[in-house]
Amino acid sequence: MTKAGNNIREFHRELEPAAFYDNNFERAFYMMNMLYDEFTYSQGVTDISTNADEAFRLRHGVCQDYAHVLLALCRLERIPCRYIAGMIPGEGATHAWVEIFSEGIWRMLDPTHNRECDDTYIKISSGRDAKDCSINQGVFYGGGRQTQEIKVVCRKINSQCRTQRI
Repeated sequence: MTKAGNNIREFHRELEPAAFYDNNFERAFYMMNMLYDEFTYSQGVTDISTNADEAFRLRHGVCQDYAHVLLALCRLERIPCRYIAGMIPGEGATHAWVEIFSEGIWRMLDPTHNRECDDTYIKISSGRDAKDCSINQGVFYGGGRQTQEIKVVCRKINSQCRTQRI
């Protein structure tokens, strides 16, 4: 899902040299900014099978596509990174973002919103790409109906966010 094809490689060649940045985080943050300027959030243009290079060719997609493209760019730079699926306030649905390893710690970047993630982001799973982090998965045979509801409550206690899954 995150292999850098010709579209992403061409974009990557146009970016500033990595030597301009002190660490992986600064480099990834710069690439996220450039991606945000080139990409438009649009539902219905891509689907769960759209890979990073195809989404970048279209220059449209959803959070999964933003995350896949940023992962492809980071991997071209040999920045350790992973796909994250989780929740953020106000979305009403799952969200995707990226973690990158820099200076001994994992830091989260949200390319869809072009910002570093804060403690309101609730991580559910991580992996190489969206296929590793599928939240809704399974097959039903025969009749029946099912609904799924996910609620997350986050309360601050002594300046720390504690997550409670209901």
